Amino acid sequence: MARYLQKKISRQDTTRELEKEIVKYAKRQMTWFKRNNDIHWLRPADTAKATELSKKFTTLRKKRV
Repeated sequence: MARYLQKKISRQDTTRELEKEIVKYAKRQMTWFKRNNDIHWLRPADTAKATELSKKFTTLRKKRV
């Protein structure tokens, strides 16, 4: 972005580079999330599991406080 503001690259090149960097950042985030065993992945339709996990979470939080 700085190079664009300094008029060293075009807006089109800036957009391309920005899109590429966003994809790389998203991949790093997914890698981090996958390594974290405390994160539970749910399907949108799995409301029963979501309710169960949220109850466990709130119960644990109450015990810690």
